[in-house]
Amino acid sequence: MLLDFRSLNKAKVWIAMDRWFLCKDLFVWLISQGFDWVTKAKRNTILFRKTYDPALHRETYAKVNPKQLLREI
Repeated sequence: MLLDFRSLNKAKVWIAMDRWFLCKDLFVWLISQGFDWVTKAKRNTILFRKTYDPALHRETYAKVNPKQLLREI
């Protein structure tokens, strides 16, 4: 259904999800299809950004401040 909607609408589409319904398979599919998503996070939620560490030659996760993410967008 989301792919059908995207074929009709070329604008940026955000998928809103409840924080308790974050299904990993759905999340991975949304990312692989290029969808952006948003969820309401609690105050004590910790966000991480996947980065590549050239010294370790692998991907790592670093904590990200929500205010920093909002400034980048």
